[in-house]
Amino acid sequence: MSVVEINANETYTLKGIVLDRFGDSVNRNQTKTRVSMEIPSDVMETMIGVHPPYTMVGEDPENDKAWKAYNRAEVRTMKAGLLEANAAFNFLPADGWELTFSRKAGCSCGCSPAFILKTSTGGFLWIDGKRYKSVWVVINK
Repeated sequence: MSVVEINANETYTLKGIVLDRFGDSVNRNQTKTRVSMEIPSDVMETMIGVHPPYTMVGEDPENDKAWKAYNRAEVRTMKAGLLEANAAFNFLPADGWELTFSRKAGCSCGCSPAFILKTSTGGFLWIDGKRYKSVWVVINK
């Protein structure tokens, strides 16, 4: 399992992890491609503002609300970026697909949030005859 560069332009780089024909020894239960957007923190800050201060959940209800709003804005920004990158690279299926965000897309502990790609045919994303476990778009600074 290795990371490959699928496509790139001045703004974005599209990378992915290709599954071999026998599947993958890690996350064998994964049945759909995970799609991520890598946005540098300074770029995200420019787009949606500075994140709220860190506190324990429940310690400050007003700050909890601010974090909830910030997280929603972050997910909307990432999805918009993915759609913009798709317009440039055309890596998502032509029709019959949906991106659903999950904080636990790659692991049950929440360490790898991503969008889960649901297609009309189910299963994995295929690009140029290769099946991808994960793809992500990187914003080039």
